[in-house]
Amino acid sequence: MNRQAKGRAAAIVASITLIAGTVALGTVVKGHTARRVTTAGPPPAAPAPEPPTATVAPADAGAFPGFWPQATREGAVALQAAVDQGHQPWRLDPAAIAEAFAQDFAGWRIHVDSAEVSGSAGAGWTATVVFRPYVGEPGHLAPGAHQRHVLRLVGLAGAARPAWFVSSLASDNIVVATPVAGEAVSSPVRMETTAGAYENTVLAEVRDDNGTRLSPAGGSSVLQVLGEAGGGRARLAIGLPFAAPQTPSGIVVLSAGTGAGPTPDMSVVRVRFAAGAAGMAPGGAGCCGLSHVRVGTHLGFDRITFEFLSGALPGYRVEPVTAPFQEDASGRLVEVSGRRHLKIVFQSSTVDLAGQRTYAGPSDFRPGYPALAEARLAGDFEQVLTWILGLNGSGAWHTTELSSPTRLVLDVEH
Repeated sequence: MNRQAKGRAAAIVASITLIAGTVALGTVVKGHTARRVTTAGPPPAAPAPEPPTATVAPADAGAFPGFWPQATREGAVALQAAVDQGHQPWRLDPAAIAEAFAQDFAGWRIHVDSAEVSGSAGAGWTATVVFRPYVGEPGHLAPGAHQRHVLRLVGLAGAARPAWFVSSLASDNIVVATPVAGEAVSSPVRMETTAGAYENTVLAEVRDDNGTRLSPAGGSSVLQVLGEAGGGRARLAIGLPFAAPQTPSGIVVLSAGTGAGPTPDMSVVRVRFAAGAAGMAPGGAGCCGLSHVRVGTHLGFDRITFEFLSGALPGYRVEPVTAPFQEDASGRLVEVSGRRHLKIVFQSSTVDLAGQRTYAGPSDFRPGYPALAEARLAGDFEQVLTWILGLNGSGAWHTTELSSPTRLVLDVEH
């Protein structure tokens, strides 16, 4: 593959581009003014004397659930010790942590609507902060209820007064179905989300705990998620390749902009990296020729399966689209039957890097199933493989990644 082709292959990916326990007390913050409240239920037992720093619980099995300002349990224990000695007491306030995180991580100024704390020194601590980012001129909240964000925080078991560590961020606008918190992911990381976005774009990133962006070209991937005229919310499924992480854990970041200042919508999921998590480089040797396409109908759903020669799936995205459709790269109009349509784009080809054809099957399936009306190849150019699916009805669709052999399966309900 020539340099231009490799560049386009990378560009297409860039363009697709806590602890349970008895609740002892709670803190509620409204507009930054805190008041102490007692939770419902029996009166809490008298508080135990504040333990010395050395009694903070040792590391539990598994990865530390927080990622900011510390992403390891050892770092969290050290920071808790410093706070116990009187340093940076603001780290005891979850609302203050939310403000600092928003500024440092996203470049936001925020309005905190509420903060709630639960847990105990024995079992560990959790906190939830609800906030909205300011956008545009200072003092103006981002418009619309979808700008609400929910920040989850954790505190160490054994701390009488916990310092707080961010474990997740969820926007009302970007609802992430996968990956889930703590999931072990490998490349390409599978993401399913429902979102609306300015100019139809959502940004996706994979970062390790060093803060290194692992997604293609060391930066964000731009996901064109909305195909319907007039915009609105749309469901998206993608597989995003990423480079080798240098830490055992990291985060997946999905964000959307409004066109007015810093992006005001973001969701962040804490993940672990599976052994050998990094995938093949875009367009790299052995990646990722299409070998078979199969369609079938079953009780309650129709299925299309894409099978690949490589040991890992290529990068991909699945998104709703509307006619007209153009063939890549000729620009020729392509007609696909069906009442609604999905586009599947793979970072792949039907020809391997040695020029040998890997797929000799049909380029147009017209099975006439209850849900799947047609599947048509609409592009195979410079390591970018595009299929358009024509669907009947309004049944939900979902994807499944399978191995041995490597497959992406898409099911559409009748």
